[in-house]
Parts: sequence; C-alpha cells; structure tokens
Amino acid sequence: MNFKQNHIFANLLSALATFFICLSSNPSFSQIPQIINFDKQKYHAARQNWSVTYDKEGIFYFGNNMGLLEFDGITWKLNPSGNSSIIRAVSVDDSDKIFSGGYRELGYWDKEKEGGLKYHSLSNLVEDKFTTNEEFWNIISIGNKIYFHSFSGIFVYESGSFNVVKPGGFVNFATRLGDQLYFTIKEKGIYKLSDSSYIPVIEANFFSDKTFFMA
Repeated sequence: MNFKQNHIFANLLSALATFFICLSSNPSFSQIPQIINFDKQKYHAARQNWSVTYDKEGIFYFGNNMGLLEFDGITWKLNPSGNSSIIRAVSVDDSDKIFSGGYRELGYWDKEKEGGLKYHSLSNLVEDKFTTNEEFWNIISIGNKIYFHSFSGIFVYESGSFNVVKPGGFVNFATRLGDQLYFTIKEKGIYKLSDSSYIPVIEANFFSDKTFFMA
C-alpha cells in the first residue's frame, strides 16, 4: 500500500470512528430497544411458536407447539392446551379474555385470582361444523365478536354461541380493516364478512390461478 492509499485509508478510519462516536453520544441512538433472543431452554417449551398477542397488563402470550406460553417480562410459564395439541392462534379481546385455537379445538382462558390461567373449551358448541382436519390459524377480535379463521371458513363466536360462515373454497387469509373482517378465497377473490353472509369486494379471473394474501 503506497503513501496515497495509506492516507486515504487513515482518513476513512478516522471518519468511521467519528461517526460511531457521534452515534454513541446521541441520546436517540442509545434509546434503541435491545433485541434479546430466547431459546427453548430459557422458556421451557417447544421451539416453534405460531402466534403472539398481549393483554392490557403487558403480559405476552404465545401459541406454542406445547400449549399457551406466557411471559411477563421476567418469568416464562407454559399452560398446556386443552386437548394437548399445538396452539396455532391466540388473541386477547377488549375485556382481556384470552382466546386460542388449534387442531379441532378452540376456546378461551380465564385469569384466576391465584394468578394462573384456566382453559375453557368451546369446541363442543360447534364441533358438528368441523371438517375432518379442521384447524384454526388465526383469531381476530372485533367488538363483542371473536372470529376464528380456519381454511374452511370463519367461525364467529358471540354471546355464548357460534355462527359459522363457510363460503366454499380455501379461505387462506383473514384480517381486520377498521371494524370489518375481510378474507380471501384462493383463486377467487377478496370478501367482506357481513353477519352470517359475505360480500364480494374483488372477484376477477385474474385470481383464478393465484394464491394471495392481504397485508
């Protein structure tokens, strides 16, 4: 390396050092949240987590292969699922009630005075509408209604009973937009749920050979 190259290299190192010193002294830089990875040896459950939500107290809940995983920022606790199956979806409603779903199973968790969680299955109310391999992949809370999304349809829970909407087709995605639930049917289009029926938002031949999702 000749003198000119040495000089350029030295100037570059000096500029980089100044840049990082300025960053470290900048208050906004020092406030960037720290990212911490927790492996299964730390949270004492299965490696795979499918969904996450949190309640008004800031406690996080994870849908785990071994049950409902709970984390308060310090301590991890595993709550086994109702039928010992994988929990694919978890959601907290406006009243802080925790709902979960998985393979041919859906229900909710009550917070007990002692600090634990008690599971209540709702499957018996609606299992006659289950397909052979019914599995719930998403749960969405809107007002007093809880929407359990499976690939066969939308199971709407309100006031202790279910209304099931099965549009015929592969329901590959569901999401909330405002106070409405929208879902997609593979190779058909985008739809809006309205009470016990659904309204087409976009239907076109463009979707006939496509699988798509809404973000």
